[in-house]
Amino acid sequence: MSNKPHAWPTKAMEARDDSADAAAISLLAMRPLFTEKTITDPEALRNLAVINNNLQFIHNSLKMMGAKTKVDANFWGLPRGISNGN
Repeated sequence: MSNKPHAWPTKAMEARDDSADAAAISLLAMRPLFTEKTITDPEALRNLAVINNNLQFIHNSLKMMGAKTKVDANFWGLPRGISNGN
């Protein structure tokens, strides 16, 4: 018995790749909420953290399944112009 992964059908492959791109775009769209604003409501901050975590899980899972993405997202890098306090 072979452990070789099966090829994805074309439509499933496109859906996988598009879904990974959508997750990456969503993560990038959320970055200003974490880096440019002060969030004082603990529930809002928790909800954003859960959303961020789930989007990262979705994106990473799809990438592990071979998704080819068009969006290059550096999720943990700071945006240009923001220092790390040094």
